[in-house]
Amino acid sequence: MGLLETDTGGLKSGIVSPWLRVRYSTRQLEPLFCLLSYSTAMSVEEYQRIYDEAFEYLLEFEEVDQELIVDHLNDYDEKAADSIEELYYGLLVSAQTRRAMPNSIGDISQLEDLLYGFDPKNVVEQYASWEDFFKQVEQSDEVSPPGRFEIDNPYSHWVQFSKSVISAGEFLSDYNDVGEVDELISDTERGDESTRLDVPLLLSDEVHGIGYATGCDFLKENGYPEFVKPDVHIRDIFEGAGISEPDTDDIELFEDAIKFARTIDVLPYKVDKLFWIVGSGRFPEVSTPDGSEFTITTDKDDFLSRL
Repeated sequence: MGLLETDTGGLKSGIVSPWLRVRYSTRQLEPLFCLLSYSTAMSVEEYQRIYDEAFEYLLEFEEVDQELIVDHLNDYDEKAADSIEELYYGLLVSAQTRRAMPNSIGDISQLEDLLYGFDPKNVVEQYASWEDFFKQVEQSDEVSPPGRFEIDNPYSHWVQFSKSVISAGEFLSDYNDVGEVDELISDTERGDESTRLDVPLLLSDEVHGIGYATGCDFLKENGYPEFVKPDVHIRDIFEGAGISEPDTDDIELFEDAIKFARTIDVLPYKVDKLFWIVGSGRFPEVSTPDGSEFTITTDKDDFLSRL
């Protein structure tokens, strides 16, 4: 029985699960469970064939070998955050990935002093509002962000990012260390698949600039390999291969990817990373002799035509 269900199969009203502070109405949650009821007719063998074909497709490129692929699929341990400060930094990186925001915000690490070593408790103690942080960055001689500062423009990237800084700090200041965050994640993983939705939903509700997909991305890129990001590459491949229905939303796409991974007994992170490489052609952990990122020219349509 999931954390959202009663003994009779109905939805509990009031809370998503015991440790969540965000309240949802039954009306809000009913559509979610309608989505979770979707099930494809594909067999284990068909799922495995699609996964294996992704490997074979990449291996056709002369510069790619199995070791390179496997190394990228197993790099999640290296990304695991060791401190709340690292989690805070990672959450801010995810919050500024929208559209052209990275070009306006620049390197977030340059904000380390203004964010007190990325200590969320200290940040919320020192800045009473997002406006306080905005003005501090604008007036600082220590950093030179590339974007314009227009505090009265609600669409300004620095207004949006400043709101992310404070709301993310408020969220993470409730936890004393990474172990407490790990417990939060573990609680969802001990439940049924529907409870895995809880944490990305919580992040999207509490942290400005974090949507469901970026919440998933933050989790999987910071040491939680049970999550996938329902991004454009997963969407194109899953819908094109018939794994997901056309025009599915992010939550259902996430559930389809988790089901795919569970069916073939592979970590969700590996499923995400493999199809992301097929879609993007990128190997971020490898540099060419001139220092640029190693990439290959992949074609999702070509890959899908082989299935």
